[in-house]
Amino acid sequence: MAKTRRKLRPLGERVRQLRAERAMTLARVSELSGISVSTLSKLENGQTGLHLDNVIRLAAAFEMPVSILINDAVPASGATSVARAGGPYSHIVDTLDFKVLHDDLPAQRNIFWKVRLRARTLDEFGPYHSHPGEEFFFVLEGRVKFQIAGRPATILKEGDSVQFDSALEHAYLAYGGKDAMILMSNTIADRKQPGFIDWNAVQDTRQSAMASRGRTDKRPRTAGTRTRRQP
Repeated sequence: MAKTRRKLRPLGERVRQLRAERAMTLARVSELSGISVSTLSKLENGQTGLHLDNVIRLAAAFEMPVSILINDAVPASGATSVARAGGPYSHIVDTLDFKVLHDDLPAQRNIFWKVRLRARTLDEFGPYHSHPGEEFFFVLEGRVKFQIAGRPATILKEGDSVQFDSALEHAYLAYGGKDAMILMSNTIADRKQPGFIDWNAVQDTRQSAMASRGRTDKRPRTAGTRTRRQP
């Protein structure tokens, strides 16, 4: 089982710490994440929380897994992770209570959550969520009304699941008289792995260098000059 050293702290404090370590202004974090400066400032001062999609955007801005962003964990080098009941770190916002289930594999790209849905209407849910990557969830308890903006809603019961492009504006609501519980997984598509090599960029660089050399070789000679033949 992979081990981690956990140091739990409010998300706002964690963001302030990361900004200081990386000499990043609020404006720069806002530019990278798409979250307004005022919201980031309120977060750091403990005056607001963030919805799941903004937590994912913030993690992408700092180029780290969401679990490390909110948990301040030091990843171990093992390849196995076991999450015990009652152990996951919780992050609660207005109508969602989500718990990180696994956070200790190095360079992990999948984020796993156990999420309690409390919102019954879109007004209670707030703005649609949207973030890079793919998303999957499986209904553990209750019923869920899954809504993609501009499309008919889908009602899911216990045992049902859905996978979708999370860049689509989406929402999930508890359907009926009680809260719903889902098992969710997100994949961040725009975070590069350590050691990642963009071979397309490498090829473009090589082609550009070759073209540059070709232009140099074909420079016109000055009038009246001759190339002397070597003996």
